[in-house]
Amino acid sequence: PPCCTRKEQGPPKVKSGGTTDLQCGSKYQPNSSPHDVPGGVTYTIASCKDDPTKKCLHAQVKTSSDATIGDIHLNIGTDTDTLPGTGLGTWPFNKYCTYSGSVGDCWVPLSVIEALFSDTRLCGHSVNIAFGVKVTYAGGGGDTCFGKGAPLPGANWFMYSVLTFECPEVCVEYCCCKPPVVEPPTPPVSCHFGTAYGYGTGSVKFNDLDLPRPNTCKSKWGWYFAVSDPSISGTLFAGTAQNDVDAKGTDVGTFTAMLSGSNLIVSYSLKTGYDLGEVHVYASCSKPTTCAPGQFTYTGAGLDLSGTADTSFGPKSIAIAGAPPSCSTYYLIFHASVNKLYPAGSTCP
Repeated sequence: PPCCTRKEQGPPKVKSGGTTDLQCGSKYQPNSSPHDVPGGVTYTIASCKDDPTKKCLHAQVKTSSDATIGDIHLNIGTDTDTLPGTGLGTWPFNKYCTYSGSVGDCWVPLSVIEALFSDTRLCGHSVNIAFGVKVTYAGGGGDTCFGKGAPLPGANWFMYSVLTFECPEVCVEYCCCKPPVVEPPTPPVSCHFGTAYGYGTGSVKFNDLDLPRPNTCKSKWGWYFAVSDPSISGTLFAGTAQNDVDAKGTDVGTFTAMLSGSNLIVSYSLKTGYDLGEVHVYASCSKPTTCAPGQFTYTGAGLDLSGTADTSFGPKSIAIAGAPPSCSTYYLIFHASVNKLYPAGSTCP
């Protein structure tokens, strides 16, 4: 291998504190709520979402699958004096955050964090970071959830954790040759796993659709929704023969839908190890007359899901058929063709 004649500090990386549990409830009682998520909060350094030429701290929170995020809060400081335990809505780093369904993301430019230090470098420095969300649950009720850590100053139970950065040395000059070529990792093998449909509170079996012959829904498993408010969320179940969720269904991810005028904003988020192959959505003021996904309102035209890292879909704005100005009842179906990922070199079963 080539020898290295000169090294320099490389770009910053997260050394410690990059993962913490998401704790929901109050009074610093870890694992007391069924909605706590082990490893639900992560911090990484990556190319900024809006400007890939720059680097950002990507803070992400994933809540339990039955939760919907309604607000998100982030604060970063060099000491706890800059992290008040109240006034969450005024925290200065909130502006870098967005959320959809059960996932929240914040993209904070590293330059903003570096400005907290006199030497404007993250190498060897630590920051205190408070990251929390307010959620509602599909079954009713809600919580405030925070990344697990130490108590923030003040009367509330909110918490913060410590994030430490490092800048490992990299070689910048070689004595004899070009820098070694690092081959990109071989992508995993994507194999068709099955059809998935959205299931949740208020879902109705296809078998219950009373349609004229030929009734394409009578012998199919799956569900539709008939609701007055289409802002809903639920679970994507695959392979659920006879609609038997408990014995035969596989939970492969979640879906969320939100009404925006005469459009429906739809998002899918798959669990680790799965990949989207197709997406179809039925959204109409009229009861479905077919259960063939290729005839739904949205059929994925122009959507490229040919890769092996398509773990999410949306937020996508879909026009509701017959909606203007509104429907008395909204009929919805959420469908996906799902692949399962296997290690590179595997053969599909």
